[in-house]
Amino acid sequence: MSETKKTPDSNKVRDWIIESVLICVSILLAFALTNWGEQRTLDERTQSVMCNIRDEMAFNYDLLSNDYQTRHQGLIAYVENTIERAEQEPEATRSQPLIDRPILIENLRSTAWTLALETGYLLHVDFKSATTVAAVYELQEKSYKKTFERVVETLFANLTLEEPITVKQRKEILVLLREWYLQEKYLLNNYSDLMKQPFIEGMQCKKEA
Repeated sequence: MSETKKTPDSNKVRDWIIESVLICVSILLAFALTNWGEQRTLDERTQSVMCNIRDEMAFNYDLLSNDYQTRHQGLIAYVENTIERAEQEPEATRSQPLIDRPILIENLRSTAWTLALETGYLLHVDFKSATTVAAVYELQEKSYKKTFERVVETLFANLTLEEPITVKQRKEILVLLREWYLQEKYLLNNYSDLMKQPFIEGMQCKKEA
């Protein structure tokens, strides 16, 4: 039997193939590591954005439940009482203020949600979760906020008048306050349901020291 001898040229070809394979593997590995690093950074930033939204929603929920509801119930009771007195003793209540307290001390927040929309990180959140959160913020920023603006406009228009406040004016503001309160209650229930969602409750967020 004849023995096949490896020539120097065949050795060079083999070495060249091995070297080429190693280079290709190294390039692919580098790309894979880069993509993994970029994806990890993206995931971390998306998680941070969602945690900011969760904290903002928790703030709004606490504000609605611990301040707004009690404050606006008191406002409604006050206006109802002044209307009842005005109908019985018109002269005695003409100088009585339309409201007896500020309608609110602090506004509901939407900064974290707005930044999430502007930066595009919501594109990396699953569709159902994003739309669930969006529905609550839309209710807050459109329906609820518009009613609040109507309340403020009506109050301002009546408070700047030089004439005494009439029963009709008090009844107009009472209707608006009741509408606002009902929307507020509905918004609070939506926040409560949202905070119980598994993707919100199960969120792992770093607490600030």
